[in-house]
Amino acid sequence: MRVTELLQSGYYTFNQSPDNERFNHDFLMSLNEGLNEFANLRKWGCLRTKTDVTTAEDTETASLPSNFGTPYNIRGAHRITSPASSADAIVTIVAPDQQYARHYTTETGTPERAWIMGTSLYFSPIPDAAYTISFQYYKRPAEITSNSGDISDPPARYHELIKVLTFRRLQVLGYTADREIAISDTERNRLYAMMIKDDVATYGGMTVALYDDSYTNEVG
Repeated sequence: MRVTELLQSGYYTFNQSPDNERFNHDFLMSLNEGLNEFANLRKWGCLRTKTDVTTAEDTETASLPSNFGTPYNIRGAHRITSPASSADAIVTIVAPDQQYARHYTTETGTPERAWIMGTSLYFSPIPDAAYTISFQYYKRPAEITSNSGDISDPPARYHELIKVLTFRRLQVLGYTADREIAISDTERNRLYAMMIKDDVATYGGMTVALYDDSYTNEVG
């Protein structure tokens, strides 16, 4: 959906005119808040992506991608793709408190663990060379800064929910719609449930890595 199409729908729904600069400002703000709300509702397969993160020699940190939203799996494994001597080694994401409580080290070597703090990835051991890591994560939708262009994230078939989330926020700001039912919580929840089903069917649900910590419970 183009931003102009959604804005035009907003004019109709809330009986506003294009020369109302306050509404235009509130619309963009509500649209971006709606996109962020969508991204935070759940871990959407449609927002899952990957990129290469490159470390520097003797440097503990590397910057997260600029559109980073949340890790794919806090216990997920990310593959080292270079240099060739370490290709296919695994870097496991751990919680910061676990790292400092159980795995803290100042040694250098091939990274085995990483944790997220602020806008950086921290590695342990501290990388002793430039490593390239294939990093999976859920991206944050791109900020909309003008009334032109497209809404690219999430895909178009989820834009009806984005519209509802945007219009509900405009309601909170005091704009009144003729068709209140169209932007009610009931409609929002209906669309949300329907689009979760679509997301799971299209991109698959989250898979949880089960580690080999099995045990036998004997009765008798």
